[in-house]
Amino acid sequence: MKKTFLKFLPLTAAVLLATSCSKDDNNDEKNIENQPKVEKVVIPFSVKVNTGNSISKIAYTQGDDVSKFNVSFTDEDVNTIMRITSEGNIEETDLTLVKDGDNFVFKGEITLAEGKTEEDFNNGFDITGSFGEAGTSIVTSTTSLADAMGKCSHQYTSTFSSNDATINLDDNYAYLEMSCSAQQTKFQLTIGDNTADYTPNANKKIWIAVPKGTQITGNLVKSMTVVGGKVYRADRTKEVDLGPGFSVLWTTCNLGATNPGEYGNYYAYGETVGYAYGDGHGFSSTSYNGTEDPLSSEHDATVALGTGYRMPTSTELETLQSGTFKNASESGYGVAGLLVSNDYGSVFLPAAGCCRYTKRNGDGSYGCYWSSTPYGETEATYLFFNSNGAGVSQEDRYCGQSVRAVRDMN
Repeated sequence: MKKTFLKFLPLTAAVLLATSCSKDDNNDEKNIENQPKVEKVVIPFSVKVNTGNSISKIAYTQGDDVSKFNVSFTDEDVNTIMRITSEGNIEETDLTLVKDGDNFVFKGEITLAEGKTEEDFNNGFDITGSFGEAGTSIVTSTTSLADAMGKCSHQYTSTFSSNDATINLDDNYAYLEMSCSAQQTKFQLTIGDNTADYTPNANKKIWIAVPKGTQITGNLVKSMTVVGGKVYRADRTKEVDLGPGFSVLWTTCNLGATNPGEYGNYYAYGETVGYAYGDGHGFSSTSYNGTEDPLSSEHDATVALGTGYRMPTSTELETLQSGTFKNASESGYGVAGLLVSNDYGSVFLPAAGCCRYTKRNGDGSYGCYWSSTPYGETEATYLFFNSNGAGVSQEDRYCGQSVRAVRDMN
């Protein structure tokens, strides 16, 4: 009992009490027992994080950085600890992230500091929260939540009330939600006057919040001046930004394929209908003899992907010449092909060969990819690669070749 009482006294009072007790040890226990028992207020407390609801995202700040970062939670984050403190108002408390139906909730109990009441709490305390792994007592973030921010120390600060509390969007900030492809390692954004690299989390997602009225530019987002309190979403799961030195976004799959390791369909130049090998189509002629440079949209097969996609020009295909030919066991996709990779991401082009008449040649040994650049009326420019290297050349338009779509920056 004596130990418990001392624990909750202010430091100076504890020193005075210890001094007085040394003068009369015989009265020590009696004096302590006569003190009134202090009952601290314990309040059930939770912070609800609704899936799919932008106003429920947790916000991070890093030091004096004006930017704020937001990351939504997944099943992998269950049991994450939110450690909350409020000097002079509450004792240090751990809330645990649990799944509640389709939502996530940080749950626990808050013990108020001595002399504080539930009414004080409902009037609002400034509470600082930091994240750690389940069962740990660390203050800095070490979970996947922090991985999105480069494994730095991050803290969340807000004013809570009792019962379920929602974390609302700050009208002074605009929020950018990025969904990236599996091949995107990091990307660059210029926010105001600052250019920085951003790394998506393990789920290839990242939230970034910036002061309202700030201009944002970058390869993966549309250049814009953001409005406070709004959420801007950019779905970039179908393409890759290879960073400085590359002028377009490259899609992750061949046209007609659903994953990077599939060959996809074969197309004659200027034809919008593709054919899978083995369906009996004979690549022997083409009706297109136009010389538009680049191809018009009515002769561009990639229009099937939607607005903004197009075939690459010969100049754009030339930027992939620096890639390395990988055999099936090296590529990571189960087939041979050309891998273009750097710190920002990677693009893989399967060695799908080419088709003439009803036969396919060179699959597994080389790749042929059309550009949108014509060469005369009967040929067009394409990218060719094999184990000896890669280069741009010309080929008869009736030849069935692979097509990889691109998207203009912004």
